[in-house]
Amino acid sequence: MSFLMHFLLILLLTYVSNGEEEFNATVAVDGSGNYTTINEAVANAPINSNSIYKIHIKEGVYDEIVQIPANKKNIMLIGDGADKTKITGNRSHAGGFRTLDTATVAVRGDGFVAKHLTIENSAKPSDGMAAAFMNKANHSAAYNCVFLGYQDTFHAREGFQFYRDCNIHGTVDFVFGAAKAVFQNSNFFARLPNHTITFTAQSKNSINQNSGYVFQNCSFTVAPEFSQRKEQVKALLGRAWGNYSTVIVMESWLDSIIYPRGWAQWDKPVVDLITYVEFRNRGPGSNTSGRVSWSKVLGDVASARQFTVVEFIGGDNWIPTTEAPYYGGFATNSSEFSLA
Repeated sequence: MSFLMHFLLILLLTYVSNGEEEFNATVAVDGSGNYTTINEAVANAPINSNSIYKIHIKEGVYDEIVQIPANKKNIMLIGDGADKTKITGNRSHAGGFRTLDTATVAVRGDGFVAKHLTIENSAKPSDGMAAAFMNKANHSAAYNCVFLGYQDTFHAREGFQFYRDCNIHGTVDFVFGAAKAVFQNSNFFARLPNHTITFTAQSKNSINQNSGYVFQNCSFTVAPEFSQRKEQVKALLGRAWGNYSTVIVMESWLDSIIYPRGWAQWDKPVVDLITYVEFRNRGPGSNTSGRVSWSKVLGDVASARQFTVVEFIGGDNWIPTTEAPYYGGFATNSSEFSLA
């Protein structure tokens, strides 16, 4: 049998069906799948695949540091639900790791997709930088996922990225990096009362860098476990980690935890280079009368259109292949506009 025929046979034997979803491989901690660890399944996935390779991760807790190398393209991790499938780790800066190396799931292979699972860094708040997720994959996405951590939870490092219906929990700079990313219909939960929260630390450093974050039809509030102590939580929408730091919050719900000034500098960058924009937000924290003078509030649709999925990340050209739902324009023109 030729190598090619042997390879195709392996693919055929590992291609399994589970209801409406079909998978190339299944991971199960109880041994009922093809593999017992996620890293084993990734290691045996095709190299530089041009088509999606679906890895089903069955219900359970997977205590491992998952690496998706650059040559493992178009990997899709599919859990049984964010409340059923969890990947967890506890690497931290206090534990001797660089921030880049603390991630429980680190993605470098383009075309990556995660669906229906939770990714956690269980390090303590006192352990400092401790990412749950690091993504530098172009044309990557996550849908219906939960990301749990404290400082630096979510490292959207580089590339065009899209996130839909996700819950992200954290404290200091908990969405950070220099990717060009859109977060749509997602919730951002501030943790730790009596602690100043910074939702974002976007790090665009050059006018020519393809970088920036858009939050569309999202919610910025306090984590459910601290809802009775909301008055003790204060948060900034972002602080500038790069001289050209770019964050747009549009059509979103801002809770009362947001400081009136909204935004902050970091090491005194040139504020004229920073792009911090708000458009059609709502909620008790959306009053912009006390915002820093160098942030912007857009009043017209024409100016805001550049920050929609179609315009900002060319979503129509690649998001359909991720199987994530999305709308390319404004949420207020969509029947899916549902956040309170």
